[in-house]
Amino acid sequence: MRIQMLQTLPAAMVSLGALAGCGSADDTGLFEVSAAARETEQAPTKAPTAVAPADAVIPEPDARLLVTVREVSVHVDGWHTVFLGAHQLDLLDTSRSPVPLGTAPVPEGELAQLRLVLADNVIYQKSSGPAAVRCPSCSQSGLKLQLTPDSRVVAGGRLSVTLQFASNRVLWANPQGYVLSPVVEAEVRSEP
Repeated sequence: MRIQMLQTLPAAMVSLGALAGCGSADDTGLFEVSAAARETEQAPTKAPTAVAPADAVIPEPDARLLVTVREVSVHVDGWHTVFLGAHQLDLLDTSRSPVPLGTAPVPEGELAQLRLVLADNVIYQKSSGPAAVRCPSCSQSGLKLQLTPDSRVVAGGRLSVTLQFASNRVLWANPQGYVLSPVVEAEVRSEP
């Protein structure tokens, strides 16, 4: 599954003291990831190729789209697990602050991809009751996000990525039912 991704802020290089964990300050940096739903003024566009033909679902005011994140991994000179467990997110709740998903030391280098593996039980809760949502490859290979080349983990630095799910461009309906195929923006920042 492909996710449309936009990079909103370039990663800056910042120096930190030595990090505990794997490696030394000479070759590792700290990577952290969080997620949030956000409102967008942009009207839904045509469905992503993976779910076409489909129509964007404009959620009811109190609807919820519940996903459980099982794993977050980043590709920096190989795959590195940042989070392993179970963390539930509502991709329609734009009132919440970003939810931290994980932090881990990773090798210095270009952050090429980020992968979210979800549990199979994606649920769209609306006033008429819950509805199952298909998410092709979400629980096997996961949702993969390509990041721009300036997303770098710097030795001794901290790189933070906040994944922002566009609440009105995350859920699609086709003749087979509901499909999760989100539009995600990544806010990338470095912190001392």
